Amino acid sequence: MKQSFRCIVILTLFTTFAFGQGQQQKDPDEPDTFETYYMVFLKRGPQSAELTEPQIKKIQRGHLAHLTWLNKEGYTHIAGPFEVAADYPLRGVVIYRGDLEMQKVKELAERDPAVKSGRLQVEILKWWVPAGKLAWKQQTSFQQH
Repeated sequence: MKQSFRCIVILTLFTTFAFGQGQQQKDPDEPDTFETYYMVFLKRGPQSAELTEPQIKKIQRGHLAHLTWLNKEGYTHIAGPFEVAADYPLRGVVIYRGDLEMQKVKELAERDPAVKSGRLQVEILKWWVPAGKLAWKQQTSFQQH
């Protein structure tokens, strides 16, 4: 009887230790679900220094019209420039819906006249956010600041 009791205790300890190792308590601050978005970083392009002031103004008007179109069509949530030194390479960000395919986001971002002209280039990253943490209002137009 003593031996059976020892075996049961050892078996119980073993199974608790062996199978309990992989089961960690869930962190109450860790979200159960996530939403995804695409962050499209707008960076200084290879042709930015070679453009004339009239060319820059024309490209900028097209760039702002493109951002407005993206938002009105529902592809993006928000976009805007960064306040940085003139020589800093990162210029702004556009946040796209996460249910789009990466290739679609790339195609839309590369349609931007500022990207096509080489004034800007894009870097696209998928961004995971705890579900329900962000709420977006539609941005209706983009204007020169």
